[in-house]
Amino acid sequence: MSVVRFHNSEKEGLCVTASWDKTIKVWNTLYMSLKYTFIGHKAQITTLDIVDKSSYLASGSHDGSIMVWDIANGKCYTKEDCNTPVNSVLFSQKLYWLIIATETGIKVYFLPKNKYVQEDLVAHSMIANERGSKKLLACKSLAWSKSGNVLYSGWSDNHIRVYEIEDKSSGDDKGADKE
Repeated sequence: MSVVRFHNSEKEGLCVTASWDKTIKVWNTLYMSLKYTFIGHKAQITTLDIVDKSSYLASGSHDGSIMVWDIANGKCYTKEDCNTPVNSVLFSQKLYWLIIATETGIKVYFLPKNKYVQEDLVAHSMIANERGSKKLLACKSLAWSKSGNVLYSGWSDNHIRVYEIEDKSSGDDKGADKE
């Protein structure tokens, strides 16, 4: 087992598990009975996230792909190649974005249009003797502030970078980031 998430919907509670065997299992928490087994990743699954008050589940894998699943109906919604191992996925609670932490940076995927709105948000080392290096860092973890307007990201140089998300009134692709 590599990741476990709980989801409390209006109808029933669910436990979602991801495994090194490349599968995701969705369990009913009342009887711990298996509802679905999702198959689609080609390597171990490293991360899961579930949208509050919805039935969407995102998964990321060392195979370099993300998948978004409909856990109410047991189906795959979309699959996208990130071209690098995925360390963390995180839904935005305000925008229709999936934030993806990879071995080469951060990508932002816009779910309604199934396209990236930000690719390759990268960082370079802040360690004193590595400054000026062009080596890209891996983004390892993601978390939203309580307001959902600030994204915290943990990087392989042991530093946290903070991005403020601003709503823009024009266009479908809302938001901007600042480091």
